[in-house]
Amino acid sequence: MDRPLKIVKVIPYPLPVLRFGGPVVQAQVVCRELAARGHEVRVLTTDIDLPADMPRDQWIENDGYSICYTSTSPHHRIPPYYTPGIHRTLREILQETDVVQTNIGLTLTNNMVRKLTKRAGVPYVYNAEGALCPTRMQIKPLQKKLFRYCYENRIVREAAVCQAVSQYEQDTLLAWGIPPQRIAVIPNGFSLPPSDSREAKQAVRHQLGYADDDVVILFMGRISQIKGIDLLLSAFERISDEFPKVQMIIAGPDEGVQATLQQFVQKHGLEKRVRFPGIIDGEEKTNALRAADIFALTSHSEGLPNAVIEGLGYGLAMLLTHRCNVPEVADYNAGCVIEAQVDPIEMALRSLLEDTERRSQCQQNARRLAVEHFALDKVVDGLESLYYRIAKHHGR
Repeated sequence: MDRPLKIVKVIPYPLPVLRFGGPVVQAQVVCRELAARGHEVRVLTTDIDLPADMPRDQWIENDGYSICYTSTSPHHRIPPYYTPGIHRTLREILQETDVVQTNIGLTLTNNMVRKLTKRAGVPYVYNAEGALCPTRMQIKPLQKKLFRYCYENRIVREAAVCQAVSQYEQDTLLAWGIPPQRIAVIPNGFSLPPSDSREAKQAVRHQLGYADDDVVILFMGRISQIKGIDLLLSAFERISDEFPKVQMIIAGPDEGVQATLQQFVQKHGLEKRVRFPGIIDGEEKTNALRAADIFALTSHSEGLPNAVIEGLGYGLAMLLTHRCNVPEVADYNAGCVIEAQVDPIEMALRSLLEDTERRSQCQQNARRLAVEHFALDKVVDGLESLYYRIAKHHGR
């Protein structure tokens, strides 16, 4: 039997800070599962938005793994996340490390990892978390083109393996010139909840103020322009009179567009039917997922959205755009996958709301898709196998 591995994850987003969305949630569940399997897992990150009472610059225990929150200066807390404080700590632990996992593309932190691991002879796995998507590369295109030329090409090229969380991300890496044998397609994973009985689901809905015959649509993610929430609300406004029992939750951290979205909701008299609860976590998040019927993400660009996987795990019918990069939803008939435009979103909403039998079938298929493709144990099996393979190849 192979010995337990010594794994280091480097990520600029501190794990308790939920405004950074899916990458933080995914890092938490994966590190916890790897530690539960007996591996020694260490996480090196920053103190961006970290509570003042959280210890800095020391190793602390968290869910079976160790984490070090590195002190940062204000100008280190913005992209491209140059984090010199991580340098010393990472250098100190590399000689006793088998493999390093980097998360989030287009960061100077990854360039630091590249240099230090190369000197120490330690392999690293690169995961861009959707940052290399051509749509996202068109945001501040000149800066990103320069960053790619100066740093990112070497970071990607020198990785032992590039992890792609979706087929679309694999295609992106291939377009960057990465040979297929150095790309591992391993999706994000989720600890599947037990299935709710109808009575339990209705009890949660009553607790949140919804009636038995309400249909609840849930958006969960960063409230930013790239998420296409304006398209979703425009489509919802068009069908709101026809489907008066439909309600909507738009949950997540505001990245500057929520006020505009709320103005749209008020203008069309939908403020009693559209809720903006902000960041939700713990029981509040669980209850929202349990109460919902449909999960909607009408995004212009994603890697592999963690919130979608959670929605699948709770058996929610899906309303996604193609750029969510979950084509399995269409393969499994777990919902609608459409273009990021108001007309097709409206048509998809109608199809899921008019046909309750179809919606119910989509919900069952969503849960089946989560079990067969995104269950956390299967995902971590893939990561574990990958780490063992490259550690052996590099003589660790």
